Amino acid sequence: QMCIRDRYQRRVHGEILDIKKGMIDLVRDLNFENEIKKNPALEKHLKAVADERWQEVSVQDEYKQPYLNSEFDNYVVLTGLPKTTSEKIAMLGKVLTEKIFVKLQIQEYFTNLQFGFSDNSKSETDGTALVEFLTPENAKQAAEALNNFQLDKNHKLLAHTLLDYDQITQQESNFTPPNLLPKSDLQKWLLDPGFRDQFVVKQKTKVFLHWFNYLEKETQNALSIDYKSINDAKRLTWSRNGTYLVAIEEEGFTLYGGESLQQIAFYDHVGVKKLEFSPDEKYVLSFNGTMYEIDNAENYIVWQVGTAERIRTFKAQQNDTWGVFKWSFDSQYLAKTTEDTLSIYELPSMHLFEKSHIKVSNIQSIAWAPDRNILALACHQGAKERESNTTIQSRISLLEIPSKRETKWKTIPWQMKHCSFQWEERGKFLAAHMERIKGKKQTSDVIQVGDLHKKTLEVSDLEQTERIKKISFDPTGKKVALSILELDPQGKEPTSSALHRFSINIIHVAEEGNTLNLRDIGRVTTRLTPEAVSYTHLRAHETPEHLVCRLLLEKKKIIIIS
Repeated sequence: QMCIRDRYQRRVHGEILDIKKGMIDLVRDLNFENEIKKNPALEKHLKAVADERWQEVSVQDEYKQPYLNSEFDNYVVLTGLPKTTSEKIAMLGKVLTEKIFVKLQIQEYFTNLQFGFSDNSKSETDGTALVEFLTPENAKQAAEALNNFQLDKNHKLLAHTLLDYDQITQQESNFTPPNLLPKSDLQKWLLDPGFRDQFVVKQKTKVFLHWFNYLEKETQNALSIDYKSINDAKRLTWSRNGTYLVAIEEEGFTLYGGESLQQIAFYDHVGVKKLEFSPDEKYVLSFNGTMYEIDNAENYIVWQVGTAERIRTFKAQQNDTWGVFKWSFDSQYLAKTTEDTLSIYELPSMHLFEKSHIKVSNIQSIAWAPDRNILALACHQGAKERESNTTIQSRISLLEIPSKRETKWKTIPWQMKHCSFQWEERGKFLAAHMERIKGKKQTSDVIQVGDLHKKTLEVSDLEQTERIKKISFDPTGKKVALSILELDPQGKEPTSSALHRFSINIIHVAEEGNTLNLRDIGRVTTRLTPEAVSYTHLRAHETPEHLVCRLLLEKKKIIIIS
């Protein structure tokens, strides 16, 4: 009996962890039948040992079910294929995978192809197929490439990811259209004869909308009632041009507009945290802030504002930060960057421009011009390259869309750590603010300004040993204001923001023939913020106290230091 027990224990430790379920298999495998016939009491003893061992097995050792991915977001539904018999399926598959997929540059991501059949006998296909790709992003790229592809004279392919296909087929039959208000009603506040500003204050569920006369310093209720009740709103903000009041909620966000703040539409995006409207406010990009989760394929959603329709969704990459998407000035394009790829999507379809990504190594920042579709690109070392001491040529270039004509910037012979762009509002000048690496722990700030209205791009630069926090052009484009953070006596940034002092350095942009010169013409010291504020555009601002203002387009408040 002791020998049999020892065999049993070793078997349990080695293979069988679910003791109660595995007892039958265990007895069958070890074949205790003869022993039990000789000694019937042994069966009772074996069961007792099994119960004892079951109590000793830890929860961590229990058998874990494998994770089943039920999203199937790496599949593409393909329709519009020619119907064919089972004898010709192999030939059709070969045409798709070895010719069409290769031509569209998606063959390397393809893993499996299954045709749909019109009946159970599988004698004839029904013109559909389910195509599997390596990743959800590969599936989206393939769907864009395959959609509307003319296979032959009589067959035009339609392609959607399985996720999009499910959303289309699962739409509710009872559709509630958005409450579309005329543009004249949405922007009626701009026609105020007193040129007053508007602001809104949120107090729990009560929302108060007020006029503010900046000359008389008086407020006045802008609603026909004392307040409007908006439930479930965590915070409020205005849209890009102040047309809509946006209530951010746990399950999504709601737009309100018009004189009485009527509800326009609700946009379902659980956990939404960030929003950015396109310049014409026809589209809005929402982000739920989860960054990177295996079971969330809708971190970013592009919406059509007027119909509350989801145009496209994106899964966040592991190194994404808010700001990887940029709207073009005319809302015709939306650009997205990854470490080695620039993706440009066309509105309103949100299809990938020319059905392909643009390969750009070590792209770190981009900025659209304010008057035409030119994209400024900065490529330099990222954190990963700096940690591994990998040397990469820093460069700035300008890419024109849709021609894809590239204009070279001034050669940068040194390594940069950071680069941000500031366009002059007419698109004539572009300023690049770079942090130059001079040693292991030593950096300096460099400002380069280029004139894009000349036939030959002229770029002039200015190096500062001080810490530049913000740059801004004045409305004429003749001056650049640099907000410089003054360091403490030890040469370090003050730890408390209350101790921050900023110097506003004014740089004159001098055009002398074909050359461009930057000249320091003055400095002002202040304890204010590093922002060089110029209300030359209609903007929306939100404060921590939930007081939100919208500024009139006609009333431009400009601070100019000359």
